[in-house]
Amino acid sequence: MSLSALAERSITFYSKGQPPLLLEGVVNTPSKAEQAPVVVLCHPQPASSNMNDSLTAAIAQSLGEAGMITLRFNFRGVGLSQGQQTDGRLEPLDLAGAIRCCHQCCFQICKSMGRDAWSVKHEYESKQSDYCTK
Repeated sequence: MSLSALAERSITFYSKGQPPLLLEGVVNTPSKAEQAPVVVLCHPQPASSNMNDSLTAAIAQSLGEAGMITLRFNFRGVGLSQGQQTDGRLEPLDLAGAIRCCHQCCFQICKSMGRDAWSVKHEYESKQSDYCTK
């Protein structure tokens, strides 16, 4: 897949927890995203890095070229994301918000391609046991 086949757009979404914080992110979508896996990328060390970290951006680009949808985002207190850094105590709530955002984003992409979001959700839930360890 060529570099030009990727669409990149800025998004915002809320972290989980109270109060929810508005976080910034970037979604890369390949041109054929109907059944593409979705990958959430977290940048290293929020105190000295962000979602545009060269390694994180390169991984997003490579995964997109391989046909995957990626979301990379700034943790709380980084870039334009709201809140303050908490040395890892509350940052998992940011990741939980990113995952929730991916579920919603995936349904919107499938719906815009004429695919029923319910069938996507049903397929995901029926295959969940294949992807989860107990």
